[in-house]
Amino acid sequence: MTELVLNERNDIGQLLMLANRDFHRRLAGEIRRRGVTEISSAQGAIMTHIFSHGPSRMVDIADAKGVKSQSLVKVIKELESIDYVRRFADHSDSRAKLIELTSSGKQHMIFLSEATEGVWQQYVDDLGLEKTQNIFASLRFLTASK
Repeated sequence: MTELVLNERNDIGQLLMLANRDFHRRLAGEIRRRGVTEISSAQGAIMTHIFSHGPSRMVDIADAKGVKSQSLVKVIKELESIDYVRRFADHSDSRAKLIELTSSGKQHMIFLSEATEGVWQQYVDDLGLEKTQNIFASLRFLTASK
């Protein structure tokens, strides 16, 4: 039986997962430091999609996130209850609803962008500007739509 030896070639998933956790830990710290209510990562993913693509149908958000639309219903209701999104009729399809950010939701996304810049600065402080830029350029390349 072959012995398992962890190395950089087979440990990449673990490292990327830990990097993701580190980012979210740092972001949560920035958000708390600035005194704004946190939202869940699922809520943030939906808001980020709408912020980037404009008013969207639930099915389009689900497709982009790789989940079923039914799994988004609860999260969207939560966002509606805190006045971050609203649903309205899609005039091009009377059966569908579009979801858009409210002014509060847009303000939260601006705040989140500022908090994310705070995390960027933490990485620059820890790694230096050149290493940080190289890491992010590599991650952008790897995650670009092909």
